Amino acid sequence: MSLNTRIKRKKELREEYIEQNGLIFQLPDETLLSIFKYLTIDELIIIAGVCKWFRRIAYDDEFWTTIDLTSKFYSNRVLLKFLRRFPRNCTEILKISGGLHHSTTGKPPPYTEQLNSLIQISYLNLRHLYLLQYDFHVNQTAIRNITCLPSNLNGLYLNKCEMLTTNLSGTLNFLQIPQKLLKNSTKKIFFQQLEILSFENSSCLKSESINYLIDLCPNLIELNLNGCFRIIPT
Repeated sequence: MSLNTRIKRKKELREEYIEQNGLIFQLPDETLLSIFKYLTIDELIIIAGVCKWFRRIAYDDEFWTTIDLTSKFYSNRVLLKFLRRFPRNCTEILKISGGLHHSTTGKPPPYTEQLNSLIQISYLNLRHLYLLQYDFHVNQTAIRNITCLPSNLNGLYLNKCEMLTTNLSGTLNFLQIPQKLLKNSTKKIFFQQLEILSFENSSCLKSESINYLIDLCPNLIELNLNGCFRIIPT
């Protein structure tokens, strides 16, 4: 087969491929980057399975500086699988949601030590952590999990979380971390570097807990208590 024949045949095969698979394969990378900006993380993962070209673009760091998984509720098992599969040093904002329908009790799932540890390992440069609908009042372990935060974290946002028992007479206190734990913990307590702390729409908090924030978060600039309708006086 002559050189001209091979070139002609190659061109014909390319045209057939484009006709079968669409003109999108003729687009430059920059155009696809602009298109992929409108996709969610879930959609990026799906489209990455189309071909190697799409995979390379979908996994570009530009799309992973913010990971928002709050569009629907995921079980802790699914979230753990995601964190193991997609560790990203470029990620600065992580948003995850526990939700209610995964729990047989009708309450949010607990924020587990395994989940917290994987967040620290997988996202070393995380700056802002959003936790939607998690339960932190179940036991002392839940308290330790949320206090052992990534060392670079500047903002912690707890939205619609269970901070105390919903009973107004409850005595559990989410923020009253025992001094013994603060001194003897093998993990460093990273609440000290927080500049933004939000308990929006979370219940319940004690006014004593709010006062405790002065010592716990000396660098705090912004405190959001919007929607905390069950703040218990002490």
